[in-house]
Amino acid sequence: MNDCPPVQYVRTPDGASIAYWTLGSGPKTLAIHPLSFSHLTREQGHPRLRELYDLLASDLELLRYDPRAAGLSGPAQDFSAEAFLCDIESVLARTGGGPVALLAFVGAAPLAARFAAAHPADVSSLVLLCPEIDEQRRRVIMRALRSGTPEHAMQRFNRLLNPDGTGTLGELIGGIRRANERNWERLVGKDGATQMMSCPEELLSKVSCPTLVVHYPEHAFSDGPNIAGRMANARLLVRDGANAPLWDPDFPGLMSAVRAFIHDHVETPVDPATDACPPPTCLSPREREVVCLVSAGLPNPEIAQRLCISRSTVARHVSSALGKTGLINRTELAVYASRHRLA
Repeated sequence: MNDCPPVQYVRTPDGASIAYWTLGSGPKTLAIHPLSFSHLTREQGHPRLRELYDLLASDLELLRYDPRAAGLSGPAQDFSAEAFLCDIESVLARTGGGPVALLAFVGAAPLAARFAAAHPADVSSLVLLCPEIDEQRRRVIMRALRSGTPEHAMQRFNRLLNPDGTGTLGELIGGIRRANERNWERLVGKDGATQMMSCPEELLSKVSCPTLVVHYPEHAFSDGPNIAGRMANARLLVRDGANAPLWDPDFPGLMSAVRAFIHDHVETPVDPATDACPPPTCLSPREREVVCLVSAGLPNPEIAQRLCISRSTVARHVSSALGKTGLINRTELAVYASRHRLA
């Protein structure tokens, strides 16, 4: 892969424009990078990341996205934990829904674990590469990001991730940081973004899907044994080296193990609460139309204009659809529409 795959956009229920691309075919897999270190096009400047995507897409349908206000995604006002989960929900709804395997790198582990715990019916498996979720370690990272000049902060952060200096992650992160500069302080300073870098023990215990935790004992931030020990269905894979996964001594072997794990757990997960939702036949024709437009990320005024009805009528149809399906918000309604092929 020499160029970035075609970038597409989906609008979340709260109006954020989320950029994403897809590559390959096979079991759907969403690769998640730490929040502000995400940029769909600039990532293509790193040879190992391009190799990573090529290896994964050889027998998987690979999805990548930029979270709100980062990379190619548009600005946002809401940086709560729920809003970051909503970004993933919207991308999945637009691309046909779950089940999906989640592949999270280092500091993205808490976000992936939160999504897996909240959406057991949509996550077939979870892969955590060199995961870091410990609160104290998170504070070290935040201090490294916030102290001194941006260049010095990135140098320190690079030494934390890449102790032996064999990689160029600092250069890549520096470029991505500069691309995200306008939103940088807002992202790292908001409670939701900070919360996404930690994961309470009780939340880990709620993750029920098969999980592969890839641990690097020599790496300063790899918290694999602690994380795997708190999850009901986790397997620990220990690797050599002190660097982040991108510089694994046997990188193709690592990716082969990851792909094999994902293929071994492609069956659709079952969530009794989700299965209890009635089929779309319970909705009136007009309600189905409204739900389809909700799943496309349109706000009520645009839906009203599209269907030539009043905003209050749209709100009434949305409320009725939520009541009939037993769902609680527009995001769940969008996922429901995707799962039942209404969108």
